[in-house]
Amino acid sequence: MSIEGVTWFQSAVGDIALLVDGENVSPSYAATLLDIARALAPLRLARVYGRFSHLGDWHVAPGFNVVITPARPQAADIQIAIDAVAMAHGAGIPNFVLCSDDRDFSALAFHLRVAGCSVLGVGTSKASASLRAAFSRFEEIGSPAPPVLIAQGEATRVEPSRKGMAVAICKCFQESGTERKEVKLVDLAKELKLRGYQKLTKGWRKELVEDFSNLCDVLGEHPHLSVRLRQPAPATP
Repeated sequence: MSIEGVTWFQSAVGDIALLVDGENVSPSYAATLLDIARALAPLRLARVYGRFSHLGDWHVAPGFNVVITPARPQAADIQIAIDAVAMAHGAGIPNFVLCSDDRDFSALAFHLRVAGCSVLGVGTSKASASLRAAFSRFEEIGSPAPPVLIAQGEATRVEPSRKGMAVAICKCFQESGTERKEVKLVDLAKELKLRGYQKLTKGWRKELVEDFSNLCDVLGEHPHLSVRLRQPAPATP
């Protein structure tokens, strides 16, 4: 993955803090955000902020400490600002990655820069021009890349709305080292939940069979179902 800002940060000295507005950024970006921060400088800490009822699966995102804020609007924004200022002036952290599409973070970004800190902003295409301009640099994160069959590296065609989930399915197999083996459906569901697909519908098993029939097979009988990646047919000579 190409990460904008790496060259700009190479001359920076010291650790980096990753602070995420969990009410404004999807937990499906958790791994991407960690990769961005770690590519820039040694990661001192990674925190995600928000009201408990608004955090989704950030509670189980690996690598992040969750800061639960009071159940009122803007509480997460205020706590991030308080912590960031304390880190810059008290803990001596000189580099920050702030993740949000909320333009209210513009003032915090300006303050940290005036204090001599390097501040990389990360958000989606929804981020306003004024928010982007407040940071030293801004990195836009978008939709996951199209899914790929792990065994052959051939593109798997899936409807755009389903590409993210297809990528997650492939990664579940790849990271478990079971590219050609079967995975229990209940275990796959847990992995997908960790990757931001916590709100699976009641009929998601049927959707898995229908939408990803060219990607994997669902085997067995309920409740002992398993999933296996489908291997592409060999090329005809």
